[in-house]
Amino acid sequence: MHAKKRQPNPSSIFFNKVSVSTAITQTEEQLVEPEVIVPERAIVYCEGHFGEVGGQPTHDLLRHSDQYEIISVIDDENAGKDSGKVLNGEPNKIPVFRNLGTALAQAGRVPAHFIYGIDPESGVLADIERRQLLRAIGYGMNIACGLHESLNADPEFAEAAAKAGVVIQDI
Repeated sequence: MHAKKRQPNPSSIFFNKVSVSTAITQTEEQLVEPEVIVPERAIVYCEGHFGEVGGQPTHDLLRHSDQYEIISVIDDENAGKDSGKVLNGEPNKIPVFRNLGTALAQAGRVPAHFIYGIDPESGVLADIERRQLLRAIGYGMNIACGLHESLNADPEFAEAAAKAGVVIQDI
């Protein structure tokens, strides 16, 4: 003969700690709560263009981004400054760093994303920019890039991304 498992009843210890109506109400509230989107941390690359017309993608991200929490900007010319002060004279506590190594050292942990925040007239990457993006991939950062050329179609980028297990988002 098998012993039957006892089912909890309203007089059991569990129900003495949490009332049935409270448990049901909490469950219903949890089901109808909207999903909270937590922005993922990102560093934005804007070398030589921050505060200028060519840096518009970076400027837009700093002013408003639901998808990313911008933790720093890379631009050697404005290194050491607050990015908000550079853009509009109002501090926003997002620092500008000289290079990716310095930005990562200050970040505490590698952020999920590296964003190419330049809108160059040519629409293509310069050699130094390619190296910076490949370096970020090597650190395990996903890439977001809005150039005319597709980084996913570039064999060097595709191979590096596959090896590092990261995603390149051509936007």
